[in-house]
Amino acid sequence: MNKVAIVLTLLLGACSSPASPSTEPGSIVTSLPSPVVDERLFGELVAVDGNAPSITLDLGQLFGAGGLDEANAAARADGVIGPNEDLPNPFYVRDLHERRTIGLDPAATIVVLGHDADGNSLPTPVTLSEFAVLWRTGPSSGAWTPAAYYWCSLRDGRVVGMEAEHAP
Repeated sequence: MNKVAIVLTLLLGACSSPASPSTEPGSIVTSLPSPVVDERLFGELVAVDGNAPSITLDLGQLFGAGGLDEANAAARADGVIGPNEDLPNPFYVRDLHERRTIGLDPAATIVVLGHDADGNSLPTPVTLSEFAVLWRTGPSSGAWTPAAYYWCSLRDGRVVGMEAEHAP
């Protein structure tokens, strides 16, 4: 396994916890939230306001850290696929039907999916100002890939960290 694959595996493993254990009947809890922050959210990033600064997330719950069987079970429980069907990808995102706009700490750690010289994805830190501009305009150099989904760590109600989730 190359170094990039190892880093991605470690990053995805560390970031693959839902915002909180679900109490919905039939829900699958993959792990508990990180104890070093007040709250950990997962969702689709739908807006970035670099002036406020803030982000808006459509909250979700990610399944697949436990493998395709976990993702398939969650999708079947939600009626997205039938009992004998499989998902086309090894992950599933349950829509929690909640949108939140959250203040972003100007010193927040933001990690996007960058690329090495061979084109492999790897975690790449960027500043808030870089992220806000690139979110609006798209990456001009191809140095990073915009991700749909992010893990957000909150402290005192503000985002202090964001990590892009690789979704194949």
